[in-house]
Amino acid sequence: MKPSILIVMLDFLVCSLLMFVVGTGGDQTTSATSATPAVHAEFSPAALQSQQSEWNRAYEQDALLTQLQAETTAKEQLQARLSETTTAAQRLAEEKARVEQAKAQTEKELAGVETQLGRVAAEREKLAKEGEATKESLARLQTEQQQLQQQKVELEQHAAQLGKTVVSQQAVITTLSEEVRTSQTRVETQLSDVALGQQQLAATLTRLDEFSRTLPAVLQTSVAEVRKEQEVTQQNAAALAEDVKTLTAALNAEERAKLLQAVADVAKGQQGLQSQLDTLLKSGTGGQVGESLTTILAGQDALRQQTAKLGDQIESIKARGPGPFKAVQGARLAVQVNLATRDPREATTASFQAAAYPPVITVEGRAYIVATARTLGLAWHAAGDPANELTDFIFMLSRTGETPWAGVLTSAACVLRANPVVAAVELAQTIPGLTVMELAGPDAVLQQDQRKLNIFKSTATGLSFEVEVSPDLADARYVVIKRTLRGPATWFENPAYRADTGDYLVTADGKLVGIMVNRDRAFIITAANVQDCLLTASLADRKEFQAAAQRYSRLK
Repeated sequence: MKPSILIVMLDFLVCSLLMFVVGTGGDQTTSATSATPAVHAEFSPAALQSQQSEWNRAYEQDALLTQLQAETTAKEQLQARLSETTTAAQRLAEEKARVEQAKAQTEKELAGVETQLGRVAAEREKLAKEGEATKESLARLQTEQQQLQQQKVELEQHAAQLGKTVVSQQAVITTLSEEVRTSQTRVETQLSDVALGQQQLAATLTRLDEFSRTLPAVLQTSVAEVRKEQEVTQQNAAALAEDVKTLTAALNAEERAKLLQAVADVAKGQQGLQSQLDTLLKSGTGGQVGESLTTILAGQDALRQQTAKLGDQIESIKARGPGPFKAVQGARLAVQVNLATRDPREATTASFQAAAYPPVITVEGRAYIVATARTLGLAWHAAGDPANELTDFIFMLSRTGETPWAGVLTSAACVLRANPVVAAVELAQTIPGLTVMELAGPDAVLQQDQRKLNIFKSTATGLSFEVEVSPDLADARYVVIKRTLRGPATWFENPAYRADTGDYLVTADGKLVGIMVNRDRAFIITAANVQDCLLTASLADRKEFQAAAQRYSRLK
């Protein structure tokens, strides 16, 4: 039982007892009513009521205190439980984090396991395929082994047959070796003939210089031009002979025979020209000298044609390999110029001959021959003299090869404004087998590997060599040729291997870069400067040509 209920019950019993004690017996009650009895103040109803109220308040306070203590205890218990719950929640969170981490690790490991399983599956598949391939290879090897055994038997039989033919082949090899030695001996003999003829011609040309000093001025000029032309021809022939030495070993019998025949023709032409020069030196009067010069010019023309045939054969052999040789061979023509004048004041004649092998280029769909004004005779002093009369006026074009062709050049020559040394002639004819060269452009020098180009001689076919070039810093329209030899070393170099006026620069892929305007500089040909003329000269009308030659002489 609760203490508060017990206190209330005891309080009630005490009150009841007191009331009973005070009210027992009639006399006592009467006297009490008749006279006010003496009751202790602590037991009066008011005191009792006050005491009861006090007890009730004490009871209520005790009840409240008890309730407060119970609530405090409950609160403390709740706080303890809350703390335990919070701790448990933290432990649960940590446990959950560990579980999540373990789950992620497990998933990662599962992914790795799946990857490894995939690799294992792929490896198994690969091994299975390799096993199949190995089986097939073994089957093929077995088949090949059987074939090899069969071939071995066949080879043994073939070897036996070859053994029977070795002796005959050795005999053939011996015969061919003798033929090669004989052919080499012939080459050396014929080249020696060419060299001997050149030595004789050189000595004769020296005597010709002394002889020309006794001649009139007009004849001296003609003899000097003949000498210069012959010197160039000899240099070209010597250079071609050097090429022959390096080419004969790689040729078949037919090609070697043709090449040797061409060398023999050059040697024969030199001998004939030597005889004609001797006749000139023995001549006395001016008329005889003039006739001899005419004969010599014809002999020089024949020797030039023979040298050109030799050059064509050499170039055809070179065109089989890489480089620009095939492109140049297909786009080149032979230009032959024959001019003659008569001076009525002194009743003398003068003649001019020039032969060149210039390239044909394409510009805006048109074909142009690019040469020098000197080659076309515009720079010839006799043609520029207004007192002279042109008596011979011939410009011939020709082409050799599988489809030979010859014709007359009748178009007008355009002297370039950018450089009057160079002239361009539009080609109106359709020439069978002729191809055209493209222009490389002004930036070609910068694009070339190590800036190396090929020089092709304009005075001989088949004669070319490689040079190093650099842009002309003073004028972007030109390139400069770098000399490999300087000083006394140049004395032993064949001048044919030096760039000269009229020679042309070609890239390794067969595009035209420019024309040499002197021995050191080349003028870059472009589409614009080919069509920009300083003056034009008709190659079909002698009077118009002579008038153009006179204007050209004033340009210098």
